[in-house]
Amino acid sequence: MNKCNEEFIKKHNIDLSSIDTKIYTFMDINPILHKYEVQGQRYNTNILVNDLVGFYEQRDISLQFPEVLDDLFDELGDGYHSRSVG
Repeated sequence: MNKCNEEFIKKHNIDLSSIDTKIYTFMDINPILHKYEVQGQRYNTNILVNDLVGFYEQRDISLQFPEVLDDLFDELGDGYHSRSVG
């Protein structure tokens, strides 16, 4: 895990042994909607990590939390990965 994500976990006192670290696929969450996708209006909003159940991804995710954070945030990465790391 990169330094940025290690510091985030430490700063917020996240006890990884006390949380479910599995990242659920859309199929895990709702197999019916996985098979028969229902689309609605998209919206952007801030959410708490605490409320994160899963996320939409075009590829199969084999990583678990917190390892997946390196795919999303890296202060030394490109513009996408270094956004909002402060």
